[in-house]
Amino acid sequence: MTETAGNRLKSLADGGGDVPIVSGESASGGMGVLLNTLAYPELKTKLGLDASSHVLLFGCEGATDVDIYRDIVGESASAVFARQAAMID
Repeated sequence: MTETAGNRLKSLADGGGDVPIVSGESASGGMGVLLNTLAYPELKTKLGLDASSHVLLFGCEGATDVDIYRDIVGESASAVFARQAAMID
């Protein structure tokens, strides 16, 4: 499956057993590109990534449009923040 920003919004909000993150569409896009390198080795090569590579991703935005975020993720950013707070406290 091709990774999309929407897929990553959902997985970051889910947390996968880790602290959930509220992310915006453009902030999660880089994560989608990186994960696509697993399915498309030619992309990995074009990006110059190999076993010694280290990648740092920055997320510089949150849920910039609450309605779109809820439509993509299936819950509000407030609900994700509540789960986040419960795990941190």
